[in-house]
Amino acid sequence: LIFYDAPTNVHGRQTLSLCRTVNPEEKRRIIGDMFVKEIDRTANDLNVTWDNLLLYALLNRIEIATSEEERHVLEERSRRNQYVATLLPIRIVGVKGDCRTYSYCVELSSDQTHQTGMV
Repeated sequence: LIFYDAPTNVHGRQTLSLCRTVNPEEKRRIIGDMFVKEIDRTANDLNVTWDNLLLYALLNRIEIATSEEERHVLEERSRRNQYVATLLPIRIVGVKGDCRTYSYCVELSSDQTHQTGMV
């Protein structure tokens, strides 16, 4: 790769070249900085905005995590009801496999009244 021998700027600070860097954390920063710069450059070349990229990633995850029938139900409900999703500043605990997972909570709200179990 080109950046192996070239210095980079990470957070406004000139770094050593990747091949001369010993600290693993510093190497991680250099590689991460170059990764983000390359994503930005490629997105600009393809005229892709971050919003569209994130929307595609979200839709792809929904498609992978749901069945065709579940997507049909979601599509029907989203046409019928307009929900507002708010990411709350609290974390909740769940179980994934044999481990606990911690994630942020999302509140769904609407101007309409819903029957229990219909949301």
